Amino acid sequence: LFATAAGAYFVFFRPTLEGSERAVPQSSVAAPTPAPPASPEPAPAPPRDRTPPAPPAPKPARVVALRTGNPGALSVQEFAVGRRLANGVATDGESPFGLWQVVSFSTRVLGARNGDRIVHVWLHDGRVMQSIELKLGGASWRTHSRKTLGKVGEWAVEARDGEGRVLARSTFTCVAAGT
Repeated sequence: LFATAAGAYFVFFRPTLEGSERAVPQSSVAAPTPAPPASPEPAPAPPRDRTPPAPPAPKPARVVALRTGNPGALSVQEFAVGRRLANGVATDGESPFGLWQVVSFSTRVLGARNGDRIVHVWLHDGRVMQSIELKLGGASWRTHSRKTLGKVGEWAVEARDGEGRVLARSTFTCVAAGT
């Protein structure tokens, strides 16, 4: 048994004269594959674009103000100042109003989308007394705000868009009681 194993070893695995190849039976040796012809020079690599890749486009942010990219998109169709609200519209709006009286300002805004906003700005003698941000719910939307008049003098209330453009303005006077 040992002699058979040793004989097989010498036939299949013994080193050749070069010492780097193993002896393999002639029947299993494949013909040598010719090497491809060498090209005279390697082809130059294409120039690398050293421009950094463009960053991904940012996701659009939710606009809190009115549509600023489309000037004139919003408009106030109707507005009124009054002592009461009836069906969302201010009524009994004859000036002068009395001191400590509650006054309402109603607006009907056209061209809005759900989530747009409008600001009612209450002014006394040209000075801002209060700004009230109001959310709009659709293309034709009524909204209102109220203010208790705590100072005698000239008052104004404005409806403004997100860029501060005045869409509607109403002026009135506040007098002391009994005047």
